[in-house]
Amino acid sequence: MDSLLKAIQSTADVFSAWLVCIAHPYATCEKFSGDNLDDNQKIKGALQIWGTAFAVAVVLQLPIYKLFGIGLQDVHFHLPAILFVLVTLFLGAYFAHMALRLHKIASRFPDTLAIYAISVGAFAPFFTVLSYPSTLKNFYTVQAIKHGGLDAAHALAVLVKKSAPTDSLLDFAVAVSSPLGGVIGLLCLALFANAICMHYRAEKHAVISAVGLAVAILLPATAVISLIATGILYVAIS
Repeated sequence: MDSLLKAIQSTADVFSAWLVCIAHPYATCEKFSGDNLDDNQKIKGALQIWGTAFAVAVVLQLPIYKLFGIGLQDVHFHLPAILFVLVTLFLGAYFAHMALRLHKIASRFPDTLAIYAISVGAFAPFFTVLSYPSTLKNFYTVQAIKHGGLDAAHALAVLVKKSAPTDSLLDFAVAVSSPLGGVIGLLCLALFANAICMHYRAEKHAVISAVGLAVAILLPATAVISLIATGILYVAIS
């Protein structure tokens, strides 16, 4: 019983910390990148908040997974998904760190990673909700490819164009939700840039230029990761 109560208390604590982060992102960024913490504490604290946000996002996606025959027991799908998200997180923070350095800003990777994980990763559940229509359309597309007996060239064309048959309501939802997701993404990048400016006491135009460079480098890497993830989805989907 004591172990169960401790587990519940620990879960409540990390969930509460994530909610505080959402309400006070700048204060949370400074808390986990401050000089009073060593590098391990910075990374551990930031990843704890990011991990909570990621767990909430996964729970929100479970109904879609269930609809396409993917359960919690399908570790061959979930483990690579976790790995891909972690790799994307660390790549984004590393590219931002290197871009800041190129712009003569004295970035420290643990600090930049902590700020990036909090300002971008902590808002993952909001992206998940807004991407519901796009996720459904993508899953329907992969399902159509898997059961359509398409050759590689036609399968790639369907995947790129997302041309699998879906109803007009879903297409409308995608058209509405995708720009909203883009706006939230830009707001998260603005939050990250402002937090970086405050933490390193850097000029805003230099930070914005560095963040833009990091995003430009990250996008091709993200495209490759997404393609691999689609292949894993192809295997897992029913």
